[in-house]
Amino acid sequence: MTVVGNVDAPTTTQIASSIAEQFSLGVRRGNTAAVAALIAGVIEPSTLEDVAREAGTAPSALLIGAVEAATRQLDPSTYFVAGLSVFFLFFIAGMSVTSMLDERRDGTLARLLAAPISPSSIVGGKSLTSVLIGLVAMVILIIASTFLMGADWGPPVGVGVLVVAAVLAIVAIMTMVGGFAKTAEQAGNLQSIVAVTLAMLGGTFVPISGEGFLADLSLVTPNAWFLRGLGDLAGGTIADVIPAFLVLMGIAVVTGVIGLTLVRKAVRI
Repeated sequence: MTVVGNVDAPTTTQIASSIAEQFSLGVRRGNTAAVAALIAGVIEPSTLEDVAREAGTAPSALLIGAVEAATRQLDPSTYFVAGLSVFFLFFIAGMSVTSMLDERRDGTLARLLAAPISPSSIVGGKSLTSVLIGLVAMVILIIASTFLMGADWGPPVGVGVLVVAAVLAIVAIMTMVGGFAKTAEQAGNLQSIVAVTLAMLGGTFVPISGEGFLADLSLVTPNAWFLRGLGDLAGGTIADVIPAFLVLMGIAVVTGVIGLTLVRKAVRI
């Protein structure tokens, strides 16, 4: 069988070649099956042609279809950028507590407390500043990585929802961790340890896929839920990020309440 194609229409030629190849494969498959049946004594020589024709047109026993995986994955470049971005957030988020501890050491915090400002307002203002800085940093990283590295973050609305939840969760965690420290140096060290530990457990540097202890352990980190949410968004719709969003917001609420309580006590000292 010869396929005559047009050099100006390569796509059409390729389609025709594929059809011809599939037809020839069917013919060869039918002939092979008929000859094998004849040798085995299953059919008579007079029915050889009919058997070959039926075998050649029979549907394939191999079924190819799409199945839904338990988890979806980002492409490597997007995963790498997203993982490092959320890791970078931990160090931005820790500035609110360390700055308050620095101000307490320098005596600036005492003057703030002497004014008609409640400790809760001071802590809340510092935390809000970290949230805003984190959001701005993430927007810059997303835009830069999209144009410079070809990262595909997904639909802006879904990405925005995940970014807001991740920033809130990370700021809350760093506030809680910093609340256990007495000095800015202690807070910085504790926050660095927690940031690296959560990054390793959450698959920031090396993707954690499949099932098992490490996969289950990664789900205690905001890193894993942020990356999982982006993966679900890449292979689904905005509605698919709701589980990751709810978990991140839950982390933000629980650790945020604990962190604000600890830091408020530290401010009064």
